[in-house]
Amino acid sequence: MPVGTVISVKNLFYNTPARRNFLRADTTEFNHILKVLRRFFLAYPEIKFTLIHNGEELYQLAAATLDERIVQVFGEKFYKGMVSVREELNQIQVEGFVSRPDFGRGNSEHQYLFLNKRAIQSRSLAHAVLQGYGNLLERNRYPQFILFLTIPPHQVDVNVHPTKMEARFSNERAIYHLFLTLVRRAIQTPGFVPEMQMNSDRPEHREIRRHFQQFRRSGKPSAIQTLGPSPEPAANQLTINYTLPESPAPPALTLEPPPAAPEGHTQATLWQVHNRYILAQVNSGLVIIDQHVAHERILFERVLAYLENEHRAPSQQLLFPQTLDLSLEDYLMYSDLKTWLEKIGFSITELSGRTILIEAIPADVKVGYEGKILLEILDYYRENEDKKYTPNEKIAAAFACKNAIKSGEKLSQEAMNSLVDQLFATREPFFCPHGRQFLAQ
Repeated sequence: MPVGTVISVKNLFYNTPARRNFLRADTTEFNHILKVLRRFFLAYPEIKFTLIHNGEELYQLAAATLDERIVQVFGEKFYKGMVSVREELNQIQVEGFVSRPDFGRGNSEHQYLFLNKRAIQSRSLAHAVLQGYGNLLERNRYPQFILFLTIPPHQVDVNVHPTKMEARFSNERAIYHLFLTLVRRAIQTPGFVPEMQMNSDRPEHREIRRHFQQFRRSGKPSAIQTLGPSPEPAANQLTINYTLPESPAPPALTLEPPPAAPEGHTQATLWQVHNRYILAQVNSGLVIIDQHVAHERILFERVLAYLENEHRAPSQQLLFPQTLDLSLEDYLMYSDLKTWLEKIGFSITELSGRTILIEAIPADVKVGYEGKILLEILDYYRENEDKKYTPNEKIAAAFACKNAIKSGEKLSQEAMNSLVDQLFATREPFFCPHGRQFLAQ
C-alpha cells in the first residue's frame, strides 16, 4: 500500500439499517474499536499511530520499541507490573511480557496473543498461562500478558474461523507445554513473587533458607522433606515437615460455636462454616446464608438508596491521597461514571493526562484498597453495560459485588449477628442483586 493512502469508511448501515438497532452504547462500541486498534499498536511498535475521536486526539504514538509502546499505550505503572519472558522449542519461539501475580485483574481484558504478528485468541494457550501461575493468583483474578508466538507457517492453520482470530496447530500439546513452561520459569525470576526474608543468623533459620531456595530452584513438588541432619531433633534443633500434594484434600468441616448469651438476653444461634457460610437456627429449622452474597445484597440496597434519593453517601477522607494512572478505556468509563462515583462516596480530582487523584472513598471501602476497588467497579460496569438495568442499579451492583466481604474471611460472632440483622432488614433478603437465590432453609 503506497505511503499516504487514506481509507474512509462511511454509511455502514446504508443497505442494512436494521443492524443499527443492535448497536450498544457509544462507549461500548468505541471500546470495541480500541481493542482492535490496540492489537495493531502492540504488533507494530515501529509504526507511528494517531487516534482522533470526536475531534479529540486520544493517542499520538511515536515509533518505538515494544517496551516503549507498552508504556505509551498502558502507562508506566502497567509496564512496571510486567516481567519480560522468552522460551524456545525447536523452531517455535514465544516472547513478550506476563504480569506479576499481584498485578492480576478481575477479568481477562488485557490478554494479548499474537501469532506471527497476527492477533489471535486461544482459550487453550490462555489456560496454559493461567495454570503456570499455580496458586500464586488470588481467586477470580486473571494474569495480564502480551505474548508473541513465532512458528513456521506450515505448522499452523489460520483458516479455522472467518475472522481469522483462531488457529489450529500441528502440535497443540507441545505449544501448550511451551506456554506453561514460560510462566513457570518466570516465577523463578527475582522480584516476580515476594521473597521469604529472614534476617536472623540462627542456624535453624539458615537451614530453612537453604531448603527453601533449593525447592524454588527445582520447581518440583516434593514428598515429605525433613529439615535438619537428624531424624530425631535435639531440643535446640528446628525440624519442619511439609507436603505439597498435587490435589489438596478439601478442608474439614469447621464450625465456630457462638459464645453463651448473657443471662436474660435471647440471641440467635449462628455458626460459620468454612469461613464462607453462616448457619442460623430458626423455629422452622436451619437457614444457610452465603456471607459474601448476603453482604452484597446489603451494600446494593444501601448504595441504591443514596443514588435514588440524590443524597451523597458518607465518605472517609484519605490521609494520603492515592494517584492512579488509568488506561484509555478505564478513563473513558470513569468519565461516564464520574457523577455516580461521587454520589457513592468517592472524591476524585483529575490531574494531567489520564491520571486521577483519589482523595476520599466510601465509608465501606477499606483504606489501601481504593485503587483496586475503583478499577474493579469500572471493569464490572463495562462487562455488564448491555444488561437491562438502570445506571443506578449497575453502579450499586458493581460497588456491592467488589466491596462485599469475601468467601474465606473469618467473621466474629458480633459481625455475623450484624450481617444477619441487616440482611433481613433489606427489601429482598433472599436474592442477590443479580436475581440468584442465595439463602437455603
